[in-house]
Amino acid sequence: MVRPTIRAIVPFLLILLQTSCIREDLQECEEEYFVTIKVVDILTGEDITTSGEVGHAGLFIFDANEQLRYTVNVDSNHIRQKIPVLITPKIIGHHWISVWGNLEGYPPETSSGDLFFGITKITGSKVRNEEIIISRKNARMYITVRGLPALYNAADYYFSIDLNNNGYDLKGTPIPHATTIKQNGITLENNDFVSLSSFSLTHTNGNKEDYATISLYKKRPGTENREDILIASINSDLNGNHIVLPAGQTTNLLIDLCQEINVRVKISPWDKTEQWVEW
Repeated sequence: MVRPTIRAIVPFLLILLQTSCIREDLQECEEEYFVTIKVVDILTGEDITTSGEVGHAGLFIFDANEQLRYTVNVDSNHIRQKIPVLITPKIIGHHWISVWGNLEGYPPETSSGDLFFGITKITGSKVRNEEIIISRKNARMYITVRGLPALYNAADYYFSIDLNNNGYDLKGTPIPHATTIKQNGITLENNDFVSLSSFSLTHTNGNKEDYATISLYKKRPGTENREDILIASINSDLNGNHIVLPAGQTTNLLIDLCQEINVRVKISPWDKTEQWVEW
């Protein structure tokens, strides 16, 4: 009975030696490290992980030299059920993990829609299941123009939005590259000209030099080489405050042309738009 027992144990020991980490040399070890993604509303702090608003996520793991080591993709089921995600970074110093929800391709561009983002540092502590909080990253804008001539054709007009940044790097920093985005519009029953819907943009970074400039153009008929007609171009409201785009919220803009150009701005939650009924 002894021989069969030894024969059964020896293969097990060989497998154990092959798969185990040599603890005498920690630099060669792979530590199991788990992260759990928590989705939070940026305004209220409410846990919205189970809402399904994040359909998938990418985890980007950086080494101590800020170099991207590898990525891990997570599906909606892992996110909604808060299933821990396994990563195995080598112990060579501090690591960064950035998480992007709903990211389609790279780099994260302004057209990516409803992006979520969070970042954390692996400090080498004994914590082996860390929670990473992600929240909405992009901003939204909804534009209303009041005071265009009666019976105007909405197809003749469009918006042009100038931004100082275009997308983000993997660590969530806006990329400083001037960009222009064009948006068409429709006519409401009250004759307002509005953007087709709220649309996503790279958020402004909070300094005084970073703001949006919005222009309204009328197409010049019958020509391709001549510039369109500029109706209005604004970068601040009636109080002189620059037009900013806070992350996870909607910037509602009213450009009133009834007399002189009058600009009003309201910031609303991500999924709300302002109809400007009282003006």
